[in-house]
Amino acid sequence: MLTVESLFNQIANPKQILTSIKEILTEINPQFSAEEQKYKQAAKKLLESVEGVSPSAEEYLAALEVRYGYELLYIGWQGFQYNLDCFNAPVNALMLHGDFEDLHRERRLHTLPHTHQPQEVINAFNDALKKSNRLELTDDISDFYCTIETEGYKIAHYFGFLFADRFLPLVVPGYTPDSVITDTYSLILSKATGFNLFSIENEVYEKFFRRAENE
Repeated sequence: MLTVESLFNQIANPKQILTSIKEILTEINPQFSAEEQKYKQAAKKLLESVEGVSPSAEEYLAALEVRYGYELLYIGWQGFQYNLDCFNAPVNALMLHGDFEDLHRERRLHTLPHTHQPQEVINAFNDALKKSNRLELTDDISDFYCTIETEGYKIAHYFGFLFADRFLPLVVPGYTPDSVITDTYSLILSKATGFNLFSIENEVYEKFFRRAENE
């Protein structure tokens, strides 16, 4: 039976969103699988090498997953809102030609309430490794999440925008998707990332927004 809780978990599950973004990047970025493998090896080494530290390596890795899951959820929502902003004032489409960090409103990420506690764990763990001169153990882990930031954030925002194309006609009187803006966004993002978003748009959309409904 559909409940508010089950519906919420379908569309706002940070863990699932992070998993979906990883799967999308695996499909569109030929280097991502190798980067993820390096991350897994580094995480395994970290778990085996670091003991007697508080917070623990397990808590550190879990905190990273939580932090980035919520940040991707936020940025996906910004993409949704941006679509509506363009409908209400088409001049907002000019933002596509600016900086991606501004488009995503990344300057607000530190204000997300659900990322405060995991960030404290991350900071405390890094401080503990610095004191023992072992911070290099996290290098490949940090590199992996840098890819999530530079590429994953873009994908989350873009597909939040696409989701709005499909959802808003159902709830906003007079709304119609602006194919010119959507195609422009696809082209700009394809050029910026080197990924062919046109060829995979429907497939990736289904994975990003429909997977939870089948679980």
